Amino acid sequence: GEKIGSYPTDLQYPTLTNILPLENKFVGQSEINISGTVSDDNGILSVYVNSEPAIVNGATFSADNFPLNYGLNDIAITAKDLAQKKIKNGSLFGYNKIIVKDGFGNG
Repeated sequence: GEKIGSYPTDLQYPTLTNILPLENKFVGQSEINISGTVSDDNGILSVYVNSEPAIVNGATFSADNFPLNYGLNDIAITAKDLAQKKIKNGSLFGYNKIIVKDGFGNG
């Protein structure tokens, strides 16, 4: 495509799908594994879970042993493509996932 500066014209945002664990999940452990699918026509620069970099391997990302606090945990997953376009939790509106750590061993 056309080039603007050093980046090709990029009108597409990255996509984040199949994010696990699901929204509003109750867990009983102090750490969880977070994973999902990430894609972009021009390539993915990075995926972050809150402020921690996730591992990107092809079309999947993962953040293993992600620490949780007791109570509500706001989880923001942000993908950035090579043209610096960002998407958060699969939505331009960036609704965070809520993971609830409780003391009852739910999970």
